[in-house]
Amino acid sequence: MTSKAIDLKEWNYVGDVNLEYGGRYFRFDNDYCEVCEVTDLGGACGADGLSLSERKVTSGFDDKKRVQQALDCIGVPISWLRGKGKPAILLAIADGLFSYGYYDPLDSWCNYRMPAHWVIVNSDYGPLSDKRNWEAWKPDREQTVILHHKYDGDLEAYLEGEVLCY
Repeated sequence: MTSKAIDLKEWNYVGDVNLEYGGRYFRFDNDYCEVCEVTDLGGACGADGLSLSERKVTSGFDDKKRVQQALDCIGVPISWLRGKGKPAILLAIADGLFSYGYYDPLDSWCNYRMPAHWVIVNSDYGPLSDKRNWEAWKPDREQTVILHHKYDGDLEAYLEGEVLCY
């Protein structure tokens, strides 16, 4: 993340420098936080060339026990939060809540134009990739075409243009 001021109503990225290796976008709305997570399925389960995108929501920022469990999960002591400012505190808590497993698929909250999760063929797929490792993962053909034809395989631009733009 950069040192610019954080706007909690906008999407904020936390993750690897290269999004294809995984990361999460967070956006806050009153008492809950929307999350868009990208998982590198090559690193996660050997499905080289695939990325899983999931839209989820987390809440419970006012539940002290839940927040403590969440921060413990990511190794952040409560004392670290002192003096950090609201945006940094909320991002840390949201990351912890999400990591601990306190989330729901976004479609269980509301019906957006995108599904709660989808798999796309990323730019890591090449001649040496083996589709046999994809097992049960079925790429979304339409979204894969959009990623490569409209965004030239740029996963970050694809997410910003197709998913995080609402």
